[in-house]
Amino acid sequence: MQDLEIALVSHEFPPFMIGGIAVNCYDLACSLSKRKIHTTVFCGKTGSMQIQRLNQYLKVIRFPTLNFPPRYLWFQLRNFRRFSNFFKNFSVLHGVNPISSAICGYYSKKFEIPFVITHHDHHLTALKVFANSPISDWTIGDIKNYALSYPLGEFLTKKCLKDADHVIVPGFYTLGLLKKFYKDIDLAKISVVYNGINFEKLEGVKEIRSSDDLSIIFYGRLVYHKGIHYLLNAMVKLKDNFSDVKLKIFGRGPLEEKLKSWIVHLGLKDKVEMRGHVPYKRLISEIKKADVISLPSLHEVGPFIAALEGMACKKPVVVFDFPFTHEFIINMKTGILVRPGNIRDLAEKIGLLLSDKKLRNKIGKNAYEYVREKHNWDKLVDKYIEVYENCISR
Repeated sequence: MQDLEIALVSHEFPPFMIGGIAVNCYDLACSLSKRKIHTTVFCGKTGSMQIQRLNQYLKVIRFPTLNFPPRYLWFQLRNFRRFSNFFKNFSVLHGVNPISSAICGYYSKKFEIPFVITHHDHHLTALKVFANSPISDWTIGDIKNYALSYPLGEFLTKKCLKDADHVIVPGFYTLGLLKKFYKDIDLAKISVVYNGINFEKLEGVKEIRSSDDLSIIFYGRLVYHKGIHYLLNAMVKLKDNFSDVKLKIFGRGPLEEKLKSWIVHLGLKDKVEMRGHVPYKRLISEIKKADVISLPSLHEVGPFIAALEGMACKKPVVVFDFPFTHEFIINMKTGILVRPGNIRDLAEKIGLLLSDKKLRNKIGKNAYEYVREKHNWDKLVDKYIEVYENCISR
């Protein structure tokens, strides 16, 4: 292994911004540092610049940025010269979030440093899912996230794909989208490396003793494509057969206020709890004591981190039957697949798990073993290191 100095760039990074990309960046950084690879994360925060050293090999530099959309753009524009002062000494620049890493293409050429990006999603696909949703369900926040941000996000992503020496995608579904929408991209410079789980981080969280009630958990950003509205309608059917069932919703987003209204309208006030955003350890504790995890998303990148976290906590995960879920869910073995958008089927599949503890435990155990083998950061980090070294040698 060469002496590597890796720069990871993402305006999102815990604890100031939490999401799948932020978690991916954090776990990659920690995994590289465990291999004694000097790693620096460049991310954003409000206020003045801050430098933290998390361990001997891992440093986090938080550049000042503006706390309103598009945050990823202000992060780059406001710190253009700061990046110049830091980037010249690295072996590889890795844009963990392309829309906040377009600036790396410029400095990659200037300093003759390899540039790697992780392409998590395709903006047009997410926009199409939103555009096909009922207009009555639209919120101002969703319109900003999907429609108004699309042109800029797509421009920055295209620039990164063009400038990058290598592109990493988290699943074959995402690879297919890349081939479909960017037909001139060099396929030789693309690798599939699945999203991973930091088991050391998960196992360090203690399980809270559960109550006698049956519990279903949803966690994620409260936006249309996460499918939370399907779960609420399924709860209307479930509460008639399971008097002690509760649904806990963790997360915030544009749909939050509308969800509260739907809960009242559907007569679920005593059955659904809106918990908002909670610290990571608290969320994992809640997942560990849950009976069922339901994440009926309409669009993801492939094996998505939220589902993998539930599986790694030995919980049965219920998801819609889409190409991106086929990559990690074997129906009735590592999880349960539901006909997309079918509320009745969703309620029946969740009800099957709630009524059969042995089945819950069996699927949870299978899910844990699968994720431990296929989505373990201790193994996945080797693939990143290989990409870095190949880029340098070329």
